[in-house]
Amino acid sequence: MTRTFRLRHAALALALLAPALPARADISAAQAQDIEKQLRAWLSTQLGPGVDVSAVPLKVTAEADHYRVDIPFGGPVMGGAATLSQGAITTNIKPLDGGRWGIEGFKLPSPFRLALANAPKDGPTAFSLKIAEQDGKGMLDPSLATASNFDNKLRGYTVTTETAKGPSTAHVDQATSSVVWDPAVNGRVSARGEANLDKYTVTNTMPDGTPFTVTIDRLRATSRVNNVLLASLPTMIQSAVALSNEAAKSPNEKTMNPAQRAAARSFVTALAALLDSAESEHRAENIKVASGDMQGTLKTFAIAFGFGAPDGKMDLHWRIQLAGLESPVIPPGVYRDYLPKQIVLAPRISGVPKNDVVQLALKAIDTDPDQMDALEGDAMALLAKGPLKVALDELALDVGPAKLTGNGVVAVSSPADVSGNAEIHVTGLDTLIRNASTTPELKPAAPVLVFLKGIGRQNGDDTVWKVAYSGHKLLVNDTDLTAMIPSGN
Repeated sequence: MTRTFRLRHAALALALLAPALPARADISAAQAQDIEKQLRAWLSTQLGPGVDVSAVPLKVTAEADHYRVDIPFGGPVMGGAATLSQGAITTNIKPLDGGRWGIEGFKLPSPFRLALANAPKDGPTAFSLKIAEQDGKGMLDPSLATASNFDNKLRGYTVTTETAKGPSTAHVDQATSSVVWDPAVNGRVSARGEANLDKYTVTNTMPDGTPFTVTIDRLRATSRVNNVLLASLPTMIQSAVALSNEAAKSPNEKTMNPAQRAAARSFVTALAALLDSAESEHRAENIKVASGDMQGTLKTFAIAFGFGAPDGKMDLHWRIQLAGLESPVIPPGVYRDYLPKQIVLAPRISGVPKNDVVQLALKAIDTDPDQMDALEGDAMALLAKGPLKVALDELALDVGPAKLTGNGVVAVSSPADVSGNAEIHVTGLDTLIRNASTTPELKPAAPVLVFLKGIGRQNGDDTVWKVAYSGHKLLVNDTDLTAMIPSGN
C-alpha cells in the first residue's frame, strides 16, 4: 500500500508542475536554464516564503531532443534529525505538438537510505529502498485542456526497515500503476488511477525472535477524485508550512497563537474547496500469514472508502469485506465449521450540511481548549439541520449453514430524537437451530435463535425481520419490543 501511495503522489506532483512548464520549447541550453528558472519561480509561488526555494537542488539539462530534469539530494535534513544517502529523482521531458510534454524514464533513486539520528526506543532507525528495474512515462498538457497521463512499472521493489530488534522487509515482485487526469469545469481536473502489485511479501521478526511473514498474491487499488481545484493546493501547502514553523517556535504551547490560527483557518478553507468527491478501493487476494506454528489464509480482503457532499450535505461511506478465512491451527470440528466464511460491513455517515461543518471547524480553531464546551450548542444545531444519518448499506455474514444479509439506517436530530429502520434476512436458520440444539459448544445460543425464529416472518427458507424505531417505540415485524430497551435510552 505504501508503494501505491507513492505512485499516486508522483503523478500528482507531475500534474502540479503543469502550470510551470512553457507551452513549447526548442531544445537548447538557454531554454533549459529558462525552464529551470520557471520551475523555481513556480515552486516559490506554491511553497511561499516559509521555504527557501534557492536551496532546492533542481537542475534542467538540454540533451538531444529532450530535457533531463534532476532533483538530487543527500546529507543531513530536518536540522540533522535524519540523513539521506546521495541520490536523485530523474526524468526526461520532451516537447510535443499542441503544447504538450512527453515524460520518459521517470526514476526514483535506487539504492536509497534514510537514517534517523535520534530514533525512538524500539522504533525504526533507518529505511532503505532498492528497485531492480523501473520505468515511468506519460504525457502532460500544461494547459489542462486535454487529458494527461502517467504510467509506472517496477520490478524487484524492496523496502527494508531497520530496528534494534532486527530488520523488517517488504518486497514486491512487480508493480504497475496508471493515472489519468481529465479536464473538468472552471479549471478543475478529475483523476482516475489504478495500481497492481504482484507477489507482495512482508518479513518481520517478533519480539521473541520468531519470524513473521505475510504474503499476498495480488494487491489492486483503484481510485477517482472529482473536480480537483489545483489552485487550492498552494494555499494548503503554505498553511501547513506556516503551522509547522509556528509550532516549532513554541512546541509546549497548548493554545494556538494568532499566526497558527490564521494558518489553520486558511488550511481548512482550502481543504473544503479542494475537490467535490473521491472514491477508492483496495483489494488483496490470497493472503497467507505464518509465524512459527501459527498459520492462516484469507482469500479476499477488500476495503473501499468514499466521501463527498451531494446536495450540500456531507457523505462518508466505507465497505469492508473478508472472505475465505482458514487456518490449520483451528482444530477440526465445530470451531472450524462455524468460522465465518464471509463478513461484509458497509457503514455510511451522512446528512450534515458541509458548509456548517466547515464553519464549526473554523469556530473551533478560534476557541481555546478550555472553552470547547461552548461549541456543544453549535454541534447540536448540526444534527437538527441534518438530521445526521448513520447507516449500514450492506451487512453480510456467512457462518455454518446460515447466511445473513441486511441493511438499515438511524436518523439523529438530537440526542432525544432518534428514529430508524432495518431489514434483516437469514437463510438456513432452521438448520442452525437444530445444530445448536445438539452441539454442546452451541447450546447456549439455542434459546436466542429460537426466540429470533419466533418473531421472524418466514418466506420459504428465508427468515425476515423488519425493525422500526420511532418515538421511543421498537417494533420487530409489528411485535412491540419496547420493553426490551434499557430504561432511560
